[in-house]
Amino acid sequence: MNPKLSSPAAPKPDSGPDADDGVLPAALEPLPGVDPGSSVVREPWRRYALYGLAALALWGALWVLMLASGAADAVDARIGGFDPAAPLAGMMRDLTSFGSATFITLFALTGWIVLMARRRTRDALQVALAAAGSGLWVETLKPLYARARPDALPALTEWFSASFPSGHTLMSAALYPTLAVVFGATLKPAVRQAWFAAALALVVTVALSRVYLRVHFPTDVIGGSVFGLLWAWVAHHGLRALLPYRAPMG
Repeated sequence: MNPKLSSPAAPKPDSGPDADDGVLPAALEPLPGVDPGSSVVREPWRRYALYGLAALALWGALWVLMLASGAADAVDARIGGFDPAAPLAGMMRDLTSFGSATFITLFALTGWIVLMARRRTRDALQVALAAAGSGLWVETLKPLYARARPDALPALTEWFSASFPSGHTLMSAALYPTLAVVFGATLKPAVRQAWFAAALALVVTVALSRVYLRVHFPTDVIGGSVFGLLWAWVAHHGLRALLPYRAPMG
């Protein structure tokens, strides 16, 4: 009997640092003779980035209405008041530091250095964009909404600007999931998901700490977390539209 003939295996896409390690959908992998930087490859990422920008605009407009109509105050009252005793204030002050500008800058800078050392330029840019962009969003949105801080009980930590949105929560929601995505890209799916879940848990922890320390209303951290996550989405997909996957030459 003649041995079965088999065709040579198709070459696998590059697994280098900028190959996205499985992030690129199979349907979008470059085909022979197709420029990987063409609109065929760029368009889905561009579309997702535009969806994110539209969602940011709608979310921002929603909170203009919520705050102006008093609906946000009604939501806060329904969720509940602050703990007068606050026995965990010390621990919460430690946890809330993960959303401070100092910690966000340190984590972002460390991630950027590590990624650049690994020649993962696009991922390094994504981390920088997520962190720097979230800081700009905080500086832009707080004076725009100009919501007063809670005053039912004395604050248990310092604050320096308007209440909505929570800057600690917004910056945490933008940076930590981004770090989980870019550093988890080369890991097994189960481990990658665990990294992302841990990042979201840290965001929730920072959000709860801000309310517990009486410096934010619940709606401040809800609004801030969604603003941050949407910005992380825009940074992720926008950079993939601008700097698409490129297969090795030859």
